[in-house]
Amino acid sequence: MQAGIQCLAADDKPKEALKLVQSFHHQFCGITVLDPACGSGNLLYDALEMMKRLEGEVTALMVDLGETKPLLIVDPYQFLKIELTPWAANVAELVLWVSYLQRHFRTHGTVLPSEPVLRDFKNITDAVLEWEEHSPRLDEHGAPVKPERDLNNRAAFRDN
Repeated sequence: MQAGIQCLAADDKPKEALKLVQSFHHQFCGITVLDPACGSGNLLYDALEMMKRLEGEVTALMVDLGETKPLLIVDPYQFLKIELTPWAANVAELVLWVSYLQRHFRTHGTVLPSEPVLRDFKNITDAVLEWEEHSPRLDEHGAPVKPERDLNNRAAFRDN
């Protein structure tokens, strides 16, 4: 995609290049990261940090191509966590927000983030229990396929 954007910009087609970057940014801001055992939230902290860095590069490119203000941003609501220990879940939530706010102030200086600063997205969940649909894998006769339990044969688990 980056090569396509550079070619469009080099061919003096900044509007087409901007549309391509905006499309990528829209998809990027829709990514959801799940940490199935978040503990204190280190993986989520790192994931948010990396996504915000990439977002900075993307939005800078958008501005270079004529965008005045990108509308979407990477936000903590994209980071889902599963944690059984309530205090660890609270620590992970706090770590995620601290990371988000640190990045905001490094990027925007003293400009305050939108109010309310901290929002409860309720993104510490048990995604397995909230899953609504189950479609068993069926064999050629319509019967559910059961995974083999041979622990010595790891290939049996690949397709099940």
